[in-house]
Amino acid sequence: MQPSAAHRLANRGLDVKLCLVEADHLEEVPTFQRTIFRSTQGKEVDAASLSAEPVDLILDGLIRYGLRSAPRSLVADSIRWSNGTGPPILALDVPSGVDTTTGHRPGDCIPPHWTMTLALPKTGLLPERTGQLFLAGIGIPEQTYRRLGLSYVNPFAKGFWVQLICRS
Repeated sequence: MQPSAAHRLANRGLDVKLCLVEADHLEEVPTFQRTIFRSTQGKEVDAASLSAEPVDLILDGLIRYGLRSAPRSLVADSIRWSNGTGPPILALDVPSGVDTTTGHRPGDCIPPHWTMTLALPKTGLLPERTGQLFLAGIGIPEQTYRRLGLSYVNPFAKGFWVQLICRS
């Protein structure tokens, strides 16, 4: 789970357990979000203790959109743990282990029940890789898309997220 999602859920009174794989290598923003999470009632757990923790829902944020090769070591172990645990999985932005451009899975991957992708759909988010697919707005102004030469119609006029349906 990403620390930003963890602290937002904990602030809403949910019982949140945050497991950061490779926590020593967090970038600046996730490190800041982790600091915020630590001020909530949420609990940070390490990967070794996950099997002892009761879980109702897994939020997958292990690998973001920059997959370069098959997941390895603790990340691969965490993917296998998630897949064998039983509760439903919501992937944040992209299911871990799936290439966002091609949909290729070079190794272990998360087969989520749902995927909440951010800002724009990714070409590799194929229906067989994502479960139900949703698109969430993250506050990017419409003008930004237009400056990039994209013909953009804001899908978030009625809410912060929309379900995406793939039609052949």
